[in-house]
Amino acid sequence: MKEDLTLRNIQNQLPWTIKYSRDFHANPQSHKDFAHALTHVLKAAGKLAATVDDLDHRRESQDEYEKYIADLVICALRMANTAPIPIDLHSAVINRLESKNEIKLHHGCHKHKSTEQWVCVMPLQEDESPSERNNTCPLNPNNPYEL
Repeated sequence: MKEDLTLRNIQNQLPWTIKYSRDFHANPQSHKDFAHALTHVLKAAGKLAATVDDLDHRRESQDEYEKYIADLVICALRMANTAPIPIDLHSAVINRLESKNEIKLHHGCHKHKSTEQWVCVMPLQEDESPSERNNTCPLNPNNPYEL
């Protein structure tokens, strides 16, 4: 079975074979790649907004959410690589999730900062009941959690 890639793996291996114009390459601004990726973030967000707007007006909508959401992540990876100070997006996402949600992520489960209770983030399998887990995280059985 092929191992899943982390954001860090993808960021480190991010292929960037897209061709740019002569004018783009001639632009002396050090932040041009970052700004270009940001433009594509706005473009993808606009496409998503248009899709949602079509749904609001009960028009047929092209189901392209996956494509544009993937574009947002790809652009975030590109921006992280081309920021004035490169960003480890994997760590930045974990830090942001933890700070915004007041949790500490840990091997498939997290400990809520306020309650100090472990909460498992691993979804139950189709044939698995909550009691079968015996209130332990499958990835870290030493940490009991609440359902």
